Amino acid sequence: LILQAEGLYEIGDLEMAESNLQEALSLFKKSKINNEDLLARIYLSMGGIAGYSGRYAESLNFTNKSLEIRLKNGRNQIGVANCYTNLGTFSLKLNQFKESASHFIQSVEILTDLLGETNPSTIEAKSNLAYSYIELQKFDDAKKILSEIASLKNERSYYLALWHLSEIERKLGKYTSAVAYLLQTEKELIKIYGQNHPKLAELYLDFGTLFLKINDIKKAKEKFDLSLRINKISDRISDPLIFLSAASEFINIDDKIDYGLVNKCFKVFEDIWNNCRKDTDYNVAIEKIRKFYEALLSNIDRNANRDKLPEELLLNCFESVKSLQLYAALDETEQLKRAKVPTELIDQLKNLKNSSIYYEREWLNAEFNKEVYLASKLRKTFEETESRYLKLKFDTEKKYSILSNSSNNADYYSGLRNKILESELVLHYFVADSSAYLLAFNTQKMNFKKIEQGIFKELYRFSRKMQQVDEIEQNQQKTALEFYQSSRLISKALLPDTKLLNNVSKITVIPDAALFYLPFEVLLSEDRDFKNYAFQEMPFLIKKFAIRYAYSLQVLDKQKSPKRNLYLSAVAPLYGFENNQLQGLTNDSELTNLSNLYLGSFYKNKKISKSDLLKIIAQRPDILHLAMHASAPDTGGAYFILSNNEQLAVHEISKFNLDNTAMIVLSACETGLGAQTKGEGLMSLGRAFAYSGAASVVNTLWPLHDHSAVVLMKLFYENLDKGMNKSEALRMAKLSYLNDAGNMQAHPAFWASPVLWGNDEPIKIKKRSNLYFVYVSIGSLLILSISALVVYKRFKRNKKSKGNAA
Repeated sequence: LILQAEGLYEIGDLEMAESNLQEALSLFKKSKINNEDLLARIYLSMGGIAGYSGRYAESLNFTNKSLEIRLKNGRNQIGVANCYTNLGTFSLKLNQFKESASHFIQSVEILTDLLGETNPSTIEAKSNLAYSYIELQKFDDAKKILSEIASLKNERSYYLALWHLSEIERKLGKYTSAVAYLLQTEKELIKIYGQNHPKLAELYLDFGTLFLKINDIKKAKEKFDLSLRINKISDRISDPLIFLSAASEFINIDDKIDYGLVNKCFKVFEDIWNNCRKDTDYNVAIEKIRKFYEALLSNIDRNANRDKLPEELLLNCFESVKSLQLYAALDETEQLKRAKVPTELIDQLKNLKNSSIYYEREWLNAEFNKEVYLASKLRKTFEETESRYLKLKFDTEKKYSILSNSSNNADYYSGLRNKILESELVLHYFVADSSAYLLAFNTQKMNFKKIEQGIFKELYRFSRKMQQVDEIEQNQQKTALEFYQSSRLISKALLPDTKLLNNVSKITVIPDAALFYLPFEVLLSEDRDFKNYAFQEMPFLIKKFAIRYAYSLQVLDKQKSPKRNLYLSAVAPLYGFENNQLQGLTNDSELTNLSNLYLGSFYKNKKISKSDLLKIIAQRPDILHLAMHASAPDTGGAYFILSNNEQLAVHEISKFNLDNTAMIVLSACETGLGAQTKGEGLMSLGRAFAYSGAASVVNTLWPLHDHSAVVLMKLFYENLDKGMNKSEALRMAKLSYLNDAGNMQAHPAFWASPVLWGNDEPIKIKKRSNLYFVYVSIGSLLILSISALVVYKRFKRNKKSKGNAA
């Protein structure tokens, strides 16, 4: 089976090769063969195929297993070298160039010592090392190695040397010699593999990219087309990621929409997601897929008839690369519930899945940081957790007959569009590395436009300036003028034609990339000169429209809100460390307001530990209000700060199942921020609660100011009590605050930070009866009366004592 797999791998049939290796591994485990070298060989081959297929975390895992076996028994040093080669290739794919060079150096040293410098295996390892040097811009070192290899003219390594030399010439801008090297490489590859092989498909992709550099569009298109046509084995696409890259380049320069190719790519996406279980694989795959959609949107922008847009295709483009992991989590929970899987089992599955994702991420971080002992320990924990999750998932699906949904079709996306209200406008954004687009639509009309990339520099500056309240005190007029001019520019770039805003009362924003940092409420509904630069008088969008945010229409469709009367749980910890900004007004006022009005559980004026908060969340509150410290570093996971400086991180929240929670209100700093992930957005505390199934989340884009936070939250809940939906309740709270504020406090820094994500339906919170306030009043009077009586008696006693003394 192993030999068959190696033969299939050689001709490019990765799918069958992997199937043979899995069968070989299964047979080995069932047998009583005590041959660790054989097991190491299986793992190494599986690691190679997983890496070639774009499943890099799996590749690393299998290769490390193989390496551990071989280092432990001290035999088969050539196998050890091959393991280092696999690890180097894996690191290259993830742009870990220093690590890849280190691995390849170890491989070269072992092979040179055992086999000599001219052995084909040594030469191939040297060629890989040269490629790492190219990526590290060490062109002289790379050229020296490659020239030596090319002079030997060994069939299996000669083509690689030529190919890498072409890459150096391309990076140096010497395109003529780069083309010459590629032509020689093509001849060598055809000699070895014939006319049809994934390596040739990859070569033609490089060829086409090179012709694009020299602006020979016709030849570039020919090479991309060739790459697409030969990237197959037995009528199956052999290398999906190479196919996708070639399709993106082809579509980007084509003068029409090739629907046949587009549909093939949709099928490729499905295959990629089916094999894409781990975070590492997801990050690589989503980048390729987003590049494809960027190319397709560019093609539509150039070639579509504006009077007749391909509406279903556009919806697919914008929806298919947004928050897919979040959607998958909600969809999985929905399927389990529909199959009547017990709640406890759903919780167990979700907990195991998210623990697996967390341990995988931590293992890879330790691996990249060269923390060998920790990486090994975390990998084993990950494997155990992943194995338990997959077994439980398989058993559950079998027992409850659960089938996966397939929703990647035009009818599905049209159905999502038809669910929005007639008075609602959706602003759907796609932001890529070199282009950005807006798809604005309601149930009847659709507008598609390209956004100028230059506006994002202004957007970053605007986001930073919006929070610099201290500048207002220095010069209110100048600050307001600068704010208005900047908002005007951004509004013009990001908002659709004003005709589309007619007869609209609500806007749903589906942001992407940098737009997650922007509260659209502060954009302007009118483009006109403005003489009096007072913040209250600016034509903010919020004055005309209620605004809510969504991760995608698919996710929004899964965020269902309970209709029953709801209890409120609210938490405001007492902090036992310095630099305490929330203890005063928030603890004394925000929760006092809520506890006086509503029935539920209220935790205030006492220390709340991490375990306390986990228990509160585990109770699946109907509504949860958290007034506390939080932090959201750009480089890592966001977290809450509890009493005694304990931290509760994003991944610890994600494991809960809160699909019966109607609303989470995060009245804390930066709960809508976090590390940016392509396709998923910000890994924020707010998103973690959405991932857990909460119907809607109110989170913040920057630190709240104590006074405005208390006022806004009080008004927000009052408006919910009046029957307003959530976005309108938040809108009216902000407008009331804005109207009553002085010009300085009317700056958006004080009121624009809280935003609503998800379900927008009105909710009914159980209120305390009026008798409660009567009882409280009577109780207060009684306490005052008793206190007065005690004071009076003490006064009389003291007076009598003084009289006796006299």
